[in-house]
Amino acid sequence: MQPQSSRTSARILKLVIVVAVIGLGTVAYADHIGFEKLDPPVLLTSGEPIKDRIHCGAERICVRGPYILDTGEEGRLPEDLSQLVVQLDSGDVDLDLIIVFQYVEEGGSWSTREEWVVCISDSYGGQESCKFSSERALKALRGKKIFIFIGNPSESGGHEFTLKAEWEPARPALCRAETCLPLVSNVPVTKTIEANGFRFIHEEKQARLATFTVPAGAQVLAVRVRAANPQANVDAFIGRGRLDPQSDPVTNANFALVSSFGEEMLILPRPPSGTYWLAVRNNTNEPQAVELIATALMDLQELKPGAPTTGPIDAQGGLLPFLAQYLRSTQGMLAPTQYRLTLKDTELKGVTALQITLRGAGAPNLHLRFEKIVEIRDGLIIADLSAVGPMTEKTVSLSGVLLKPGTIYLAIEGVGALPQTYELQAQLIKPGAAANQVIIVPLEIVPVRVDSGS
Repeated sequence: MQPQSSRTSARILKLVIVVAVIGLGTVAYADHIGFEKLDPPVLLTSGEPIKDRIHCGAERICVRGPYILDTGEEGRLPEDLSQLVVQLDSGDVDLDLIIVFQYVEEGGSWSTREEWVVCISDSYGGQESCKFSSERALKALRGKKIFIFIGNPSESGGHEFTLKAEWEPARPALCRAETCLPLVSNVPVTKTIEANGFRFIHEEKQARLATFTVPAGAQVLAVRVRAANPQANVDAFIGRGRLDPQSDPVTNANFALVSSFGEEMLILPRPPSGTYWLAVRNNTNEPQAVELIATALMDLQELKPGAPTTGPIDAQGGLLPFLAQYLRSTQGMLAPTQYRLTLKDTELKGVTALQITLRGAGAPNLHLRFEKIVEIRDGLIIADLSAVGPMTEKTVSLSGVLLKPGTIYLAIEGVGALPQTYELQAQLIKPGAAANQVIIVPLEIVPVRVDSGS
């Protein structure tokens, strides 16, 4: 990793030039640069390489990008990031890897400031890599958005390359040294906790921690612990990130819910994203059965490809009654789940349309937004396209200029009596000799951002 690499004077003039603008603290590419802008940016999924080609380069250097990481809302890195590796493989062609926090596009040229540079890997050859694993480097990245560019310093274009990024949160390390109980959002779990201690007894004797994830963009987090015996005294301690097995949850907690009662509850607006741990102390002289539940709006889950997804529209169950205000619109109520559909350039070859279908006996509405989460502002749903009305089946078909690589967010709104259920499906349409070919598209559940401001 080379934050500002310089190999030879000729190379500096061909690639990163700080001579003319050093006083301004700006790093800029040479004059007559070709900027192959990706609009929208191409999303990188952890561990999945993408193949691309940089076209410009004849008689001028150029960059292609930006590429951003598919890490929650607007590509921001996890708050508990524990490692990030970005790799470029261009075979025997000398291309460069550039990562920045920000950049400037003006008059067809590309530039960035010195303080915005994250990493420049520009060694000779076709293998470049930027790796971030130290706590100092990770601290500068957590919660921020980065832009990745491929630079071509040669005078020839049309070079193929493979770009791959891998990252991981700190969550695996949290539960690597001791057993943890993972919580599913808004699903209560009851465990018996030892007398005067933290540990679960019976089948999980060694466990003392429950864990849950708050996705980026979540508007609210609610956590509740409730003893079966309301007279029992139990306390809850909540922390974010790492906790060593020998560490005391009481002194390491970000939130301490302590009282003399058998129930503790936290409602936290705009919680920081990341992995949280929950430790419950039983302060009585007898083991106590305690219900644990954590709810983040919106929920984030993995959706299996190959079949439609179904879900409920309701504000009942678990902690949803306490959080219903974050789901209400002027017409009805959003489902506590929102979906993200990511389209890649390679997937769209030969595709003529993207068809999104919503079915539900209660005639739910479908709201679609490009590149941003569907939001609620003053009760109004902010979306780019909406399919509303009394029909029990609604279909949105995107083609032409609307069918392009990028991210589409989908929200479901129930109108009328609740609860309701729905079925949602996305398909890519390809023309065929006998009939159109239909390709099932996986949908990824993501958090929604609900903003009460204007």
